[in-house]
Amino acid sequence: MKCINYSPLLLMAGLALLNYGVLGIRPARSATLVYDFTVDITQGILVGESFSGWFSFDETRFTGMGTEVFDVSNDNLKIEFSFLGKFFTEADESFELFGRTLPVPNVTFQDGILQGLSYRVDENRGNNQVPIPDPVIDFTFSGFGFGYRDLNDDIFENNPIAYQFRERIAMNSIPEPNMILGLLAVGAASFLASRSRSRNEDGNPNSIVGY
Repeated sequence: MKCINYSPLLLMAGLALLNYGVLGIRPARSATLVYDFTVDITQGILVGESFSGWFSFDETRFTGMGTEVFDVSNDNLKIEFSFLGKFFTEADESFELFGRTLPVPNVTFQDGILQGLSYRVDENRGNNQVPIPDPVIDFTFSGFGFGYRDLNDDIFENNPIAYQFRERIAMNSIPEPNMILGLLAVGAASFLASRSRSRNEDGNPNSIVGY
């Protein structure tokens, strides 16, 4: 039986903390980005009217580099659109693609610059048909253009959408797994070292042993 020196354990734990940046307290980002938007109708039976809404998503995966797409399942994308007296949300997405890229709905950024929403609601096509007030039977957000189809089956596209950043809502910081593991390692090593010192002071230097 031999006495274990726990100083190397403390040293190793400290090095692990430095390696993972724990001593710098590097929490995972957790915030929600919120954008407002306004649709101005320039064509068709609704010409001259404006409709507004907002969307938000978790910024955790946001890097500001290249093409980035944020959606409901991965980024908690939320949408609310007030149209013809009714509120529509991300849950009303029709899943009718018409050239759009899955997953939908989504919001796209290019090098940190917003490229707009991809979102469609349809009352008679797609896998999720949702009633829309007359005289519209479907509508689509495609980047900076808004399109809709009326009861006569006439389609009016490219009505402009203006987006405006509203706010960044910071949530409580979430410690990264590496931080938690590192702190546990230091705590365990400190506890064992204190036990060793306590027993040595009692005159039993071999009370904590290894085989």
